[in-house]
Amino acid sequence: MLVLLAVMAGFAASRVVGSLDGPTLQATTGELAAVLRRARSEAIVRNQPTVVRVDVDAPSFGIPGERTYKVPERLKVTLFTAVTEQLAANVGEIRFFPDGSSTGGEVTLAGEKARSYVQVDWLSGRVAVYDE
Repeated sequence: MLVLLAVMAGFAASRVVGSLDGPTLQATTGELAAVLRRARSEAIVRNQPTVVRVDVDAPSFGIPGERTYKVPERLKVTLFTAVTEQLAANVGEIRFFPDGSSTGGEVTLAGEKARSYVQVDWLSGRVAVYDE
């Protein structure tokens, strides 16, 4: 009986930990999308290119010279961006231009059971979020 309770408690604990990925993933995805949209707006308003830097190893993202947003360690980050925007093997940028366009790209945030994609259209600079 005691063994059965221990097994059930372990199962319940693993379900709770796994379910924490959902809210964490949504919050981090929302922050990333907001930073990308703000960078696009700043590029238009200031009439100069603005970048969002993504560091896959740290993992973190942000507009250089401003706040850096740390990604919770239980989430995996991948970046797809233009070759010209790769600063190092695991660091790259998505650049927005004064006309609202961008270099485009995609950042994937993944937990154990869920994944979100933040895509930036190169022509319009539009930021879209997709969940899996």
